Amino acid sequence: MSATRRWPVVSSLGIVQILAWGSSYYLMAVLAKPIVTDTGWPLPWVVGAVSAALACAGMASPFVGRMIADYGGRPVLAAGCALLAAGLLICAAAPNLLGFYLGWCVIGLGMSAGLYDPAFATLGRLYKDQARSAITALSLWGGFASTVPASKFPPSATTRRLVCCPRRSVARATSGSMA
Repeated sequence: MSATRRWPVVSSLGIVQILAWGSSYYLMAVLAKPIVTDTGWPLPWVVGAVSAALACAGMASPFVGRMIADYGGRPVLAAGCALLAAGLLICAAAPNLLGFYLGWCVIGLGMSAGLYDPAFATLGRLYKDQARSAITALSLWGGFASTVPASKFPPSATTRRLVCCPRRSVARATSGSMA
């Protein structure tokens, strides 16, 4: 496939990687403090949820690797993105720290299926011997994940209420006030 036809694929995967890394691995860099403020949970326990996610990702990796080998990276990436979204929703609805950790475990499963490994496998299957430059370009795109979410999209009070700290936002929404 020519280089001119690669850029839409690599760019699309790059945007997906920025969002996937930003909504998983780098998320606590932006939202840990607002979560602690709104919930009263201890900061070490809130940021420790990322470690739980990484442990779940590591345990799921052999299975995810088999799925990539059997079906390719595209369906695995799609499942990974769905798991990331489901984990974020579980975190948003978590009434306590245990529910929050459950959400982060689901995010960990999404991390194993939605970050670099299936994306690189997809590029390898698409471009075969010519995949090296596409993988390098995707890695550069992924490097932006640590800068974009924190610097360009800081959490607003509404975001914190609706995404990070649901038990209070649910109470406000049911009482008719979001302020």
